[in-house]
Amino acid sequence: AILAKFSTVVQAYEMFAREVDPEHNLTKPEWRRLLSNHGFLEFASRKEINCLFAELDISGDNQVSLKEWYIALEMAAPVRSLEALRRRWISSGYKSMTQAIRVMDKDDNLVGSRRLELAEFGTMLSMTDVTDESEHRYIFSAICGGNQTTTSLEELHCAIAAVSPSLLLEELRDKLSKRFKGDFKRAFFYIDEDNEGVLSMKEFLNVATRKLDLNRIEAEKMFREIDLDGSGELSEDEFISAMTIVEPSLF
Repeated sequence: AILAKFSTVVQAYEMFAREVDPEHNLTKPEWRRLLSNHGFLEFASRKEINCLFAELDISGDNQVSLKEWYIALEMAAPVRSLEALRRRWISSGYKSMTQAIRVMDKDDNLVGSRRLELAEFGTMLSMTDVTDESEHRYIFSAICGGNQTTTSLEELHCAIAAVSPSLLLEELRDKLSKRFKGDFKRAFFYIDEDNEGVLSMKEFLNVATRKLDLNRIEAEKMFREIDLDGSGELSEDEFISAMTIVEPSLF
């Protein structure tokens, strides 16, 4: 019903957000009124609308937010492109795209080059909440371009990188977020071992390889991606801004 009225889930969310603060918790009457204002009650009975509300009300407090509704829509939206695959993974709770690919890689051999036919590729995608066979075909075709009969996790990793912020920075953000509970100011001073308030390439590489399980090549690339002004040093503001920008988000 949503995609019958709007071209994308994002468009539907933006329209609803003009009427309701995304952070506001809607009661059941407010929920029905919002749907009614946009003509959605013609697609479902009152009972079905109430059942949908109950499914979205995970906490059981008889309230749902527009954000909760939007995440549920993204979970249900068909995956017909690499961008849609990224959104499905984010709505499924993956903190980085590399994390999702690791789930697919049963042998824990990240971005493996082994060739995969459609059936095996689809089985792996199903491990990450992409279970429909038609969705498997769309993603397989998006990677292969119609010219190949096999693909690999390495090629999927490259393809998803093309529609994402830096996957390396996304992965770094996930590591630091877990260790410092989202406090990237603390994370910066953890890396800034000499307490000078800036990070040199040498200092960043030293900590990244010793304490963050990164190899030197990955760490060098991360440093250059954060060092936007090319000064050869990372300030606290540069570092925190980079970690904020690469947060996987639907909004």
